[in-house]
Amino acid sequence: RPRLLVVDDSPLLARAYRRALGEAFELTFAASVGEAVRCLQAPGLFDLVVCDMHLPDGTGVQVHQASVALDPTQADCFVFLSGGAFDGEEGAYLERLDNPRLHKNMSLERLRSTLAGLLSG
Repeated sequence: RPRLLVVDDSPLLARAYRRALGEAFELTFAASVGEAVRCLQAPGLFDLVVCDMHLPDGTGVQVHQASVALDPTQADCFVFLSGGAFDGEEGAYLERLDNPRLHKNMSLERLRSTLAGLLSG
């Protein structure tokens, strides 16, 4: 099974992701930038990363930048999530990337199809 890191501080969403994606993916969860960076220390450990833009100790941009610094091949493996707008400095950073951006109110089917599209190339 593909390995998926979910970076989100919401326990409710973690349960939803586990139910929706647990059979198709080997899941690891991180609730902060610090936890996510520790998970990403081993290059190539994850096939995909679903990352919230707003975390208790920083942003999804910081997770992405740390991941790319550790393993540049991870750059395209991210899907970014936000409960609000993708704007400001974070939005400007994301505009330079081709990574998918989804709003947290998306259907889990939309998330599954986005992840399947990334895995298929």
